[in-house]
Amino acid sequence: MSNSFLRGTFMLTIASFIVKIFGFIYVIPFVAMVGEEKYILFEYAYKPYIILLSIATLGIPSAVSKFVSKYKEKGEFHIIRALMTSGSIAVTLMGITSFLVLYLGADTVASWLVDPSDKTGNSVQDVAYVIRMVSYALVIVPLLAMTRGFIQGYQEMGPTAISQIIEQIVRIAIILLGTYIIVVVMHGSPVKAVGLATFTAFISAVAALIVIFWYLRKKDFGIKGAKGEVSYKKLYKELVMYAIPFVFVGLAIPLFQSIDTFMINNVLMNKGYNLGQAELINTLVALIQKIIVIPVALATAFSVSLVAYVTKAHQGNRVDEIRSHINQSFKVMMIFVLPSTAGMLILSRPIYGSVFGTGYLEQGGALMAWYAASALFYSMFSITSAVLQGLDQQKWVVYSLLIGLVVKVISNYPLILIFDGEGTAISTYVGFGVAIIIQMALIQKVGKYKWSENYIALKNVIKQTLAMTAALIPLGVISYFFTSYISQAIILFVGLIIAGIIYFVLAYKNKTLFEVISKNKVDGLLKKLKLA
Repeated sequence: MSNSFLRGTFMLTIASFIVKIFGFIYVIPFVAMVGEEKYILFEYAYKPYIILLSIATLGIPSAVSKFVSKYKEKGEFHIIRALMTSGSIAVTLMGITSFLVLYLGADTVASWLVDPSDKTGNSVQDVAYVIRMVSYALVIVPLLAMTRGFIQGYQEMGPTAISQIIEQIVRIAIILLGTYIIVVVMHGSPVKAVGLATFTAFISAVAALIVIFWYLRKKDFGIKGAKGEVSYKKLYKELVMYAIPFVFVGLAIPLFQSIDTFMINNVLMNKGYNLGQAELINTLVALIQKIIVIPVALATAFSVSLVAYVTKAHQGNRVDEIRSHINQSFKVMMIFVLPSTAGMLILSRPIYGSVFGTGYLEQGGALMAWYAASALFYSMFSITSAVLQGLDQQKWVVYSLLIGLVVKVISNYPLILIFDGEGTAISTYVGFGVAIIIQMALIQKVGKYKWSENYIALKNVIKQTLAMTAALIPLGVISYFFTSYISQAIILFVGLIIAGIIYFVLAYKNKTLFEVISKNKVDGLLKKLKLA
């Protein structure tokens, strides 16, 4: 596998991890200031926003990466230039249209989420307010996403990584400072604070776009002055064919989570809960989902790079190179995500208690354990979808996800009725599981690829994970005898150290660690630390 693939991927991986970590760390003080009952307003605003954002861009940003990679390989830079010139205008207009739809339809969406006649929870007016505040971001984020896709098509991941970090830093700084001033200093309404928090999606996107534009002006991409005949009909037909599956892949996790957000309140109220009680469970599910997606950042980063690289290899009919990309991505994903999943399962209580406090430790810890494996399902889906898109099997990405979504919706209602919030985790496994099985079978058939090639590496990762898990079980049991924040934090800290040491040592002995970093670099680091 080329060093550029790993280097570019790890840039996005590091950035994604930083963004994800910041994205849930700030929630701790934010929830403390606005309260759990008002935090759910934040989720109410973001779920429809993410869906409309994906529709506004029509998957074009990620499709652009695939498109640019293809025509850069062919040396047809005039086609890339035509795409960027006309595409920038198109996504901006669609963004403005989506903004108007969400802003004007805020009251309608709010009525789907909460019962206006039940006064035990948030009001329709408050939900509509925060939805309108987040809608402004739709004007600018599509253009930001498209320019990132253009740069990634040149296999340059650094600008995207830097802009993502800056975007998150600006967003979090404004959220926390603004919330503190509104709630603590001015003793204002938490609803206003949540409204500001959702509006920061617009402000932070502006900051990120400035970074991207600076890079675009500095770098020569070979498209200035590029001339040649362009069939815009053919260009956009091809782009749309690329874009459609990207819409669904980008929407996969948000759609699965949005299904839960929109269904939990109604199902639980039909079961006999009042709105306030249902919203509490809705909040806990949303908070836990923020933790779960942290290890998924690795697979997301790999999938972004993987599409461009597999497309490039596929265009050149380099079968061995395609297999190498798939093997490397799958192995590295499993090396990180499988132990993360096991750790979240065994240390579910310490993780929830340390991150969100012990106010709802029993409920939160139980939900965390049920949701732990979703990281593995999310990650595997990202990788298999990316491979299929690189192999020009876009339609099957759409079909498999649609089938998975139908399974999720059908199973969600009865599972929530039986298991409450935990039912949303089970329906997620069933839905994603069906989609992943379909995609793995297609990759094996169409790509002439054998998943068994990863058997030895996967076996070693499982052995390492089981050994690590066995060492963590006593700590997981001990956590049930303590309820204070300090005790949960200490148990989590000790668990992370034990898990890290055991997994690293076994990964070194089994040589699975060298799938991520070269043996010489590992040995050099150990010598510096006087451990080898």
